[in-house]
Amino acid sequence: MTNKVHTVDGEIIEQYVKALLAYDKKSKTEDDFAKKLFDDGAKVNLQINFSIVPNVKNKTFYFDVPKSPIFNETSDVCCFVEDKKNVDKYEYRQEVKEQIKEICPFVQEVIPIKVLKSDFVTYEQKKLLAQSYDFFVGDRSIFNILPSILGSQFIKQRKLPIKVDNLNADKNNLKEILTSKLSRAKWWVDGRGTCTNVIVGSTKFSAEELVKNIDAVLTGVAKEGPRGWKLIKSVHIKLENSIALKIYEKGADVKTPLAQSEVEKIHSERQQLTKSDLVQLYQTLTKRKRTRKVTTDKQIPVKEKPIKQPLAKKAKITKA
Repeated sequence: MTNKVHTVDGEIIEQYVKALLAYDKKSKTEDDFAKKLFDDGAKVNLQINFSIVPNVKNKTFYFDVPKSPIFNETSDVCCFVEDKKNVDKYEYRQEVKEQIKEICPFVQEVIPIKVLKSDFVTYEQKKLLAQSYDFFVGDRSIFNILPSILGSQFIKQRKLPIKVDNLNADKNNLKEILTSKLSRAKWWVDGRGTCTNVIVGSTKFSAEELVKNIDAVLTGVAKEGPRGWKLIKSVHIKLENSIALKIYEKGADVKTPLAQSEVEKIHSERQQLTKSDLVQLYQTLTKRKRTRKVTTDKQIPVKEKPIKQPLAKKAKITKA
């Protein structure tokens, strides 16, 4: 079989999608009006399991799908942008926020790098920021430094920003570009285990819409995933609170590819570069330079030496 094409039977996908939708409909009580009124639909997840753990870490793959799995006009989006010289960071923040929000109403916040570094320092501040918005996007010019500034909470919550070229209000078709990027399906591969997950829609979708999204995601997995389709061991579909229905399992005759893919090779080279002696030396020197600057800037008070008092003369004891 071709390694860049998935082999999941379309009829099986349709059969189990309909079964999930029927289960969801039956599980909801008829008399719970409030629950039905505010129900946004349960997320439909595609579980993709590798035969072995691929050599990538915290890698995100994006796939174009017919219908956006999560994003819509009511989603909350936060943008990270580069700073503007000779302008107060908070004034610039408000200015660019108003400009982008006028074009893209779903953008609720815009944060320049200086504001991000000064106002979101602690673990709790970064955690709260990650929880406050549905999506994050970042300008290409600052994209490489964002992960280290944002910290582990954005990785744990899988909220790392999406890269956008020239993220500002002057960009042509900014709303269309952001909508297109945010509407893709996201496949997160952390490189720590064999089980991964992709949200392909919700129970508010029709069976046909879900089937088309699932097929598009599987096509992307086979084409762009590490080592292609032969590395995939099994695929299940499920709701958040339902059993997983198996729609694919690799046959015993399909051998697992052992050679690393180009994606894995590139990742390995980056990891080696990060761990190299030259990079570590540069990071150490930079850290020392910053520490020295902070120490120099601070005015260390000079401790005054205490004035020694003369010892009191001992009184002579005379014998009676």
